[in-house]
Amino acid sequence: MEKIFDNPYNKAMNGIREKMALQSIRKVIRDGNINDTAKLNIIMAIVHDFEEDKEQAELVEERRAIEADEAELRRARIDDMFENMTEPLEKLTIRKGGKE
Repeated sequence: MEKIFDNPYNKAMNGIREKMALQSIRKVIRDGNINDTAKLNIIMAIVHDFEEDKEQAELVEERRAIEADEAELRRARIDDMFENMTEPLEKLTIRKGGKE
């Protein structure tokens, strides 16, 4: 199934994730009580968490797309089933009973 539009919520969340990661990194860099090695380790942890979060969001989006495709296939099968059920009924003719 083709994606009709970009989900505005997902776009906003991607922007928020990036802003939060950058804000966290800036906060660590400005902290004067942490040595450079610790800062680097914390920043690497932030980046790792950001990447994991982004991957999870992508997996959710893929799952939603798969579920939408499956729902469309179910609808198509149901439509086919009803079409096959009604086809014989459409061929029936009603004849006027009695003498003509």
